Amino acid sequence: MEDNENLEKITQLVVVGIVVGVLGFILTIATVALFGPHLPHFLKGLPWGVG
Repeated sequence: MEDNENLEKITQLVVVGIVVGVLGFILTIATVALFGPHLPHFLKGLPWGVG
């Protein structure tokens, strides 16, 4: 019985990890899509002069 509970907890952790990873990926894509055209302007303002 205890093994089943441990397996269920591990499964929940794996599922949560996958969901968080997918959401992070989607948010990254959305951020690049929204702010992509503005990135060169922001990069020029950096002290080390990227772009």
